[in-house]
Amino acid sequence: MDPGFDHQLGTLGRADTTKFPMHARTDKQRTDTERTEPAHGFLKRVDQALGAHLRVHPAPVVVIAAEPTLSRFLQMSANLGRLAGRVTGNHVTTPLLEIEGLVAPHIEQYLASRQDEALVLLERRLGQDRAVVGLESVWLASRWERPEMLAVEDDFFFPARISPDGDSLDAADDVEHPDVIDDVIDELIEQVLARGAWVALVEPGTIPDGQRVALTTRQR
Repeated sequence: MDPGFDHQLGTLGRADTTKFPMHARTDKQRTDTERTEPAHGFLKRVDQALGAHLRVHPAPVVVIAAEPTLSRFLQMSANLGRLAGRVTGNHVTTPLLEIEGLVAPHIEQYLASRQDEALVLLERRLGQDRAVVGLESVWLASRWERPEMLAVEDDFFFPARISPDGDSLDAADDVEHPDVIDDVIDELIEQVLARGAWVALVEPGTIPDGQRVALTTRQR
């Protein structure tokens, strides 16, 4: 089983883990009918490895598997609090780009579905002086504060150069230049996810003060 991929808004790549791909254990000391690890034990090991990865890299999860494995895993997993979707089918040998196409709609729908929760939290945190709005402030806070939730208007993108110290951004229109990040919002999302925050895509015009992005922070 190989669920070890991370998806960052359009880009799917190998997850930073040594646990996957994972295979059922075999025992040469058993009879032929008993050599392969029972399915439940194997799926339990998969779930434990998934939980360990999510504790370090919290993120929405899309489960891809053939039946009946998919249903069994969904029923027994203890680590699907951020389940974004499920895809039925045997995709062990499916090219990465095709898997990306299967996963992306589920991730985007999941992020968009959290709009109401995100905006309520943002309003509350603004009143508690635990939120910032605007890309420059959000970028800096995502690096030096304890990010809790990032809200991004779903049509917002921003080509930019990142300063040598990593703390500031300069807008860029020469997007083909190798020093330019063609959309620094993807970098921002990856940064806050890596630090344990969750992300919501929200409709344009919903973030206060005419800004396009906001970040809430945890208590120190």
